[in-house]
Amino acid sequence: MEHYNREIWISGHLVIDTVFKAYYSFVKMVLIKLITSIGVFHMYELLVLALLMKFPLHAYLISKIANDTIGPWEKFSRGTLSTLLNKLEKDGLIKEADSKSVPFPSKRSSRTFDITSNGKARFYELMMETEKGLGNYPKIFHIKAIYFEFL
Repeated sequence: MEHYNREIWISGHLVIDTVFKAYYSFVKMVLIKLITSIGVFHMYELLVLALLMKFPLHAYLISKIANDTIGPWEKFSRGTLSTLLNKLEKDGLIKEADSKSVPFPSKRSSRTFDITSNGKARFYELMMETEKGLGNYPKIFHIKAIYFEFL
């Protein structure tokens, strides 16, 4: 089996690694748009924001609680969670928090997140939304019912 090197040098500059990174960024953007367009993204976004409404959480704990909430027939993968957390942080809906502020300490190394005031506004907007993600609405309604106390 041959191994291919990702490095190509042109005039003393490494170019293929740059192309690979650009391609990876493009694929990531397309996947986010695809997930957003089919409504699954809104369910996951709502779930993450809802979990952070009470207190800051480690990413590992967000993953565990989210998977326990959505049930055994669907899994919130680490890749999807990581992409979503990065997007929510970039959009100013969540922020990195001090790991000591988490009520359930973790022995694992994991980033800690807290919701921002913009995140709380987005949570409210998603809780009131009734037209997006209709294919997933029974699951979305289940999440809304659990976190109704935060309205």
